[in-house]
Amino acid sequence: MAGHHLKGEQLGLHKQIINRVIEPWMQAAAVVSATDHANLFHLRKHGDAEPNYQVLATLAWELYHNHLPTEISMGEWHIPFLRPEDARLNTGQQLAVSVGRCARVSYLTHDGRRAIEEDIALHDRLAKTASLGADPMHASPFEHQAMAFGGRIRIGNFEGWSQYRKMFMHEAGPDTSERCERCGCWGGRHVTGCPRS
Repeated sequence: MAGHHLKGEQLGLHKQIINRVIEPWMQAAAVVSATDHANLFHLRKHGDAEPNYQVLATLAWELYHNHLPTEISMGEWHIPFLRPEDARLNTGQQLAVSVGRCARVSYLTHDGRRAIEEDIALHDRLAKTASLGADPMHASPFEHQAMAFGGRIRIGNFEGWSQYRKMFMHEAGPDTSERCERCGCWGGRHVTGCPRS
């Protein structure tokens, strides 16, 4: 598979295509934030689930039910990956540091060194593309920081919390406010045969 991967690189194939052949032998790190895990456990602890995932889901179930979450007040933030020395930063800086560190989990490596300035710079680079309505916005590093507001109200995929990403226009996709009422298309295009085109 490594040989096939190398051949794909030499042919200039996109990394997302050639990485598929070596995925079974790779480990991937991910940040997962959620307000409800019931469906995950219901599906993945089930006897019909893939056996390795059943083991992982059972371990996660045990950890989940043996850990009491830290309570925070309404209007306070959940900000992952902060370290004790980050407490001196203001909330905006803490959000930026957290976004940078969440982003590094998926596409850069942590080399054991902590550089707050680099984390903030990465946040600012991503936020700049977000504020300019970049297509597409890479908003996933912004979805793990969330402000508590309580209740059962759902905003995006969180219940009782508002994700930082929701503070950016078009964080969930392009501006489709001028969408056609008949065919649902936007940007001046219509589905072929739309009577309103």
